[in-house]
Amino acid sequence: MVNFDASLKYIGSYGKYQKITYYVVLALCLTCPFHQLGSSFLDAEVDYHCAVPESRAAERLPNETECVWNYSIPWERSTEGGTWRYTQCSRYTVTAYELGNLSCPYNALNITRNDTRPTKGCDGGYWYDTSQYKSSIFMEFNLVCEKSTLNSLSQSIYMAGVLVGAIGFGQLSDL
Repeated sequence: MVNFDASLKYIGSYGKYQKITYYVVLALCLTCPFHQLGSSFLDAEVDYHCAVPESRAAERLPNETECVWNYSIPWERSTEGGTWRYTQCSRYTVTAYELGNLSCPYNALNITRNDTRPTKGCDGGYWYDTSQYKSSIFMEFNLVCEKSTLNSLSQSIYMAGVLVGAIGFGQLSDL
Protein backbone atom coordinates (compact mmCIF):
# COMPACT_ATOMS: atom_id res chain seq x y z
CA MET A 1 0.00 0.00 0.00
CA VAL A 2 1.27 3.48 -0.88
CA ASN A 3 1.97 5.94 1.89
CA PHE A 4 -0.10 9.04 1.02
CA ASP A 5 1.99 11.48 3.09
CA ALA A 6 5.19 10.28 1.46
CA SER A 7 3.68 10.70 -2.04
CA LEU A 8 2.60 14.28 -1.24
CA LYS A 9 6.12 15.14 -0.11
CA TYR A 10 7.49 13.75 -3.36
CA ILE A 11 4.90 15.45 -5.64
CA GLY A 12 4.64 18.63 -3.63
CA SER A 13 1.46 19.72 -1.94
CA TYR A 14 -0.21 23.15 -2.04
CA GLY A 15 2.09 25.18 -4.25
CA LYS A 16 1.95 28.21 -6.50
CA TYR A 17 0.03 26.44 -9.30
CA GLN A 18 -2.67 25.20 -6.93
CA LYS A 19 -3.08 28.67 -5.42
CA ILE A 20 -3.46 30.30 -8.85
CA THR A 21 -5.96 27.64 -9.94
CA TYR A 22 -7.95 28.03 -6.72
CA TYR A 23 -8.24 31.82 -7.01
CA VAL A 24 -9.14 31.76 -10.73
CA VAL A 25 -11.95 29.26 -10.08
CA LEU A 26 -13.05 31.30 -7.05
CA ALA A 27 -13.22 34.49 -9.15
CA LEU A 28 -15.34 32.70 -11.77
CA CYS A 29 -17.71 31.32 -9.13
CA LEU A 30 -18.26 34.71 -7.49
CA THR A 31 -20.23 35.93 -10.53
CA CYS A 32 -22.76 33.04 -10.51
CA PRO A 33 -25.01 34.36 -7.71
CA PHE A 34 -25.34 37.72 -9.48
CA HIS A 35 -26.59 35.98 -12.62
CA GLN A 36 -28.95 33.72 -10.67
CA LEU A 37 -30.46 36.51 -8.56
CA GLY A 38 -30.21 39.30 -11.13
CA SER A 39 -33.63 38.56 -12.57
CA SER A 40 -35.23 39.41 -9.22
CA PHE A 41 -34.19 43.00 -9.80
CA LEU A 42 -33.99 43.25 -13.59
CA ASP A 43 -37.51 42.00 -14.28
CA ALA A 44 -39.24 43.44 -11.24
CA GLU A 45 -43.00 43.78 -11.69
CA VAL A 46 -44.57 47.10 -10.77
CA ASP A 47 -48.10 48.50 -10.77
CA TYR A 48 -49.32 49.50 -14.22
CA HIS A 49 -52.39 50.44 -16.21
CA CYS A 50 -53.21 51.71 -19.68
CA ALA A 51 -51.77 55.05 -20.73
CA VAL A 52 -54.23 57.64 -22.05
CA PRO A 53 -52.56 59.37 -25.03
CA GLU A 54 -55.65 61.52 -25.63
CA SER A 55 -54.87 63.41 -22.42
CA ARG A 56 -51.90 65.09 -24.12
CA ALA A 57 -54.11 66.36 -26.94
CA ALA A 58 -56.70 67.54 -24.39
CA GLU A 59 -54.00 69.73 -22.78
CA ARG A 60 -55.01 68.95 -19.20
CA LEU A 61 -52.96 70.32 -16.32
CA PRO A 62 -50.45 67.93 -14.70
CA ASN A 63 -52.37 67.98 -11.40
CA GLU A 64 -55.48 66.72 -13.24
CA THR A 65 -53.87 63.43 -14.30
CA GLU A 66 -55.78 61.40 -11.73
CA CYS A 67 -59.05 62.96 -12.86
CA VAL A 68 -58.29 61.93 -16.46
CA TRP A 69 -57.44 58.38 -15.31
CA ASN A 70 -60.67 58.18 -13.29
CA TYR A 71 -62.65 59.02 -16.41
CA SER A 72 -60.61 56.96 -18.89
CA ILE A 73 -59.77 53.75 -17.03
CA PRO A 74 -62.32 51.38 -15.44
CA TRP A 75 -61.98 50.41 -11.79
CA GLU A 76 -61.89 46.85 -10.46
CA ARG A 77 -61.55 45.15 -7.09
CA SER A 78 -58.08 43.75 -6.53
CA THR A 79 -57.81 40.09 -5.61
CA GLU A 80 -55.55 40.81 -2.64
CA GLY A 81 -57.30 42.89 -0.02
CA GLY A 82 -60.39 43.72 -2.05
CA THR A 83 -59.41 47.37 -2.55
CA TRP A 84 -60.34 49.27 -5.70
CA ARG A 85 -57.70 49.91 -8.35
CA TYR A 86 -57.47 50.81 -12.04
CA THR A 87 -58.06 47.94 -14.47
CA GLN A 88 -54.66 47.00 -15.83
CA CYS A 89 -55.37 45.82 -19.37
CA SER A 90 -58.31 47.85 -20.67
CA ARG A 91 -59.52 51.42 -20.86
CA TYR A 92 -62.60 53.28 -21.98
CA THR A 93 -62.83 54.59 -25.52
CA VAL A 94 -62.47 58.35 -24.98
CA THR A 95 -61.68 61.32 -27.20
CA ALA A 96 -59.51 64.35 -26.58
CA TYR A 97 -62.66 66.46 -26.79
CA GLU A 98 -64.28 64.53 -23.92
CA LEU A 99 -61.17 64.89 -21.79
CA GLY A 100 -60.84 68.57 -22.61
CA ASN A 101 -64.39 69.25 -21.40
CA LEU A 102 -64.14 66.99 -18.34
CA SER A 103 -64.97 68.66 -15.03
CA CYS A 104 -62.64 67.65 -12.24
CA PRO A 105 -62.71 66.06 -9.73
CA TYR A 106 -64.37 63.07 -11.37
CA ASN A 107 -65.48 60.36 -8.92
CA ALA A 108 -65.28 57.16 -10.92
CA LEU A 109 -66.03 54.71 -8.10
CA ASN A 110 -69.67 55.81 -7.94
CA ILE A 111 -70.07 55.54 -11.71
CA THR A 112 -68.00 52.41 -12.49
CA ARG A 113 -70.64 49.96 -11.33
CA ASN A 114 -73.21 51.16 -13.91
CA ASP A 115 -70.90 52.43 -16.66
CA THR A 116 -71.76 51.07 -20.10
CA ARG A 117 -69.12 52.89 -22.13
CA PRO A 118 -67.18 50.65 -24.54
CA THR A 119 -63.70 49.52 -23.49
CA LYS A 120 -60.68 48.58 -25.54
CA GLY A 121 -57.17 47.26 -24.99
CA CYS A 122 -54.18 49.40 -24.17
CA ASP A 123 -53.45 50.64 -27.70
CA GLY A 124 -51.62 53.73 -26.42
CA GLY A 125 -49.07 51.91 -24.29
CA TYR A 126 -48.86 51.59 -20.53
CA TRP A 127 -48.19 53.74 -17.49
CA TYR A 128 -45.82 52.22 -14.92
CA ASP A 129 -45.34 53.18 -11.29
CA THR A 130 -41.66 54.13 -11.14
CA SER A 131 -41.58 55.06 -7.45
CA GLN A 132 -39.62 51.93 -6.48
CA TYR A 133 -37.88 50.86 -9.72
CA LYS A 134 -36.98 53.41 -12.39
CA SER A 135 -36.63 50.79 -15.10
CA SER A 136 -36.87 47.03 -15.52
CA ILE A 137 -37.17 44.49 -18.30
CA PHE A 138 -40.85 44.25 -17.35
CA MET A 139 -41.30 47.93 -18.29
CA GLU A 140 -38.89 48.13 -21.22
CA PHE A 141 -40.50 45.27 -23.16
CA ASN A 142 -44.09 45.80 -21.88
CA LEU A 143 -44.32 42.29 -20.42
CA VAL A 144 -47.88 42.88 -19.26
CA CYS A 145 -51.39 41.72 -20.19
CA GLU A 146 -51.13 39.38 -23.19
CA LYS A 147 -47.30 39.31 -22.95
CA SER A 148 -47.19 38.55 -19.21
CA THR A 149 -46.20 34.91 -19.75
CA LEU A 150 -42.98 35.98 -21.49
CA ASN A 151 -41.57 37.12 -18.13
CA SER A 152 -41.81 33.57 -16.72
CA LEU A 153 -40.70 32.09 -20.01
CA SER A 154 -37.46 34.09 -19.97
CA GLN A 155 -36.64 32.70 -16.51
CA SER A 156 -37.36 29.15 -17.69
CA ILE A 157 -35.19 29.55 -20.79
CA TYR A 158 -32.34 30.89 -18.64
CA MET A 159 -32.53 27.89 -16.29
CA ALA A 160 -32.70 25.49 -19.26
CA GLY A 161 -29.50 27.10 -20.52
CA VAL A 162 -27.88 26.62 -17.12
CA LEU A 163 -28.88 22.94 -17.19
CA VAL A 164 -27.57 22.35 -20.71
CA GLY A 165 -24.39 24.28 -19.94
CA ALA A 166 -23.73 22.38 -16.72
CA ILE A 167 -24.22 19.01 -18.38
CA GLY A 168 -22.47 19.90 -21.64
CA PHE A 169 -19.47 21.71 -20.21
CA GLY A 170 -19.23 19.26 -17.32
CA GLN A 171 -18.74 16.44 -19.81
CA LEU A 172 -16.46 18.59 -21.97
CA SER A 173 -14.19 19.33 -19.00
CA ASP A 174 -13.64 15.61 -18.45
CA LEU A 175 -12.23 15.07 -21.94
